[in-house]
Amino acid sequence: MEFALTVALLILAAAVVLLFAMMAELASRVPDPRNSGRSTALRPLPEARLGHVPTGWPDGLAPLADRHDALLLVLSTACGSCMDVAQQLRADDPTELGEIGLVVSCGTAQSGHDFVRTQGLTAFPPVVDVDGAWVSEEFDVRVSPTGLFLRGGRLESALLFSDLAALRAAELPGRTEEDAVPRQTRR
Repeated sequence: MEFALTVALLILAAAVVLLFAMMAELASRVPDPRNSGRSTALRPLPEARLGHVPTGWPDGLAPLADRHDALLLVLSTACGSCMDVAQQLRADDPTELGEIGLVVSCGTAQSGHDFVRTQGLTAFPPVVDVDGAWVSEEFDVRVSPTGLFLRGGRLESALLFSDLAALRAAELPGRTEEDAVPRQTRR
């Protein structure tokens, strides 16, 4: 009887150790709620047509063509990461994001307008791009979320991203000290 009790206690102790090990493994896989869990990595899109200047601009994006530096965000209505980027955009102050344009790639114009409305992105100059026709024709970009850095309307860099702050912190290639001066004070 003592032998059976000893074996049972050993099995119970092993089960408890195994249970704690499994809980520790599970805890390591669950994201920390204090951390957004999104990657800050930026991945260049080699297929993008760097150096290209669009032959035409949609009405909502035309002001970006004349800006010294601008950021064009390409989001999709069918993209979970794009919804997260939309939340990040809503959290920012729109007055500080004046040089950001928004292209919403979608299956239908209605789904694009619904995305802009439901995600609260009306403060940006959104352009609904059915089937991504404009952005794919002009820049050869067919993935999202993508950040397109433009200088004087010319595509300088195309990056796949999931963290808006990391994208905005990225430097444009060849940026000079004069470029670092805030745009509101430069004439």
